[in-house]
Amino acid sequence: MNKTIAIIGAGVMGKAIAKGLLAKKIVSPQNLFLTNIVLEGLEEFFNQGVTVSTDNIAAVKAADIVLLTIKPQIMDSVLTEIKDVIAEKLVISIAAGISISHMQEFLGNKKIVRVMPNLAAQVGESMSCWICSKEVKTSEKALAKEILTSIGKEIELQDESQIDIITPISGSGPAYVFLLAELLENEAIAMGISAIDAHLLALQTVIGSANVLQNTNKSFEQLRLNVTSKGGVTQEVVQTFEEEKLREIFHKAIENGFKKSKQLNKLK
Repeated sequence: MNKTIAIIGAGVMGKAIAKGLLAKKIVSPQNLFLTNIVLEGLEEFFNQGVTVSTDNIAAVKAADIVLLTIKPQIMDSVLTEIKDVIAEKLVISIAAGISISHMQEFLGNKKIVRVMPNLAAQVGESMSCWICSKEVKTSEKALAKEILTSIGKEIELQDESQIDIITPISGSGPAYVFLLAELLENEAIAMGISAIDAHLLALQTVIGSANVLQNTNKSFEQLRLNVTSKGGVTQEVVQTFEEEKLREIFHKAIENGFKKSKQLNKLK
């Protein structure tokens, strides 16, 4: 990519994106600018030749593409700070709850891409769902896709309201997997397995299962049924889940997450 990129607010997600861009050689270190209020933790990028600073305005001026990886709570103050130097640059935001129209109103810039990634970006396995304003050109959409594929998979949404749907599914999804691993570990310990062994049992079970999912054409349901032998231990556990209405609990939880996402979006 023959473009300069500024990542404003290079925290956890910003650093993950920067690592992906550099690892995939989508941008050279000399064409990458990172900003954050606190520069601690950005030394590895500075050592690679990336420009690291606290100056958002200078970074935006130097860039063709601006990534906003800041917290929603400070979005308005940052937009106010950079609005006079944003011009018609391509703006990509990962801030939850901040609509495209809100950013357009603040910036006066109409070329906005809104993204919902997830924590797996840290290991190059994010599921990033995105939508862009109609002013974004086809060539600019291709640039956005290239950036997002540097941290995992991407899906272009058809309507901005779909952000509210995917937020509790893939955006928050890693938390549910981590919770499952936590529960497996805790149960193993409670039944007498050492903490070290319990951690490995839970960890490898999740990792192994994920690899099976990735390396088969079978449906999730069929894989579950393949493990669930009639009259066996797995069936006993799964049947208990069904009797205790785990599906209904999960559905209610996702519905509540969906409602919360809509509430956050209405704030802006």
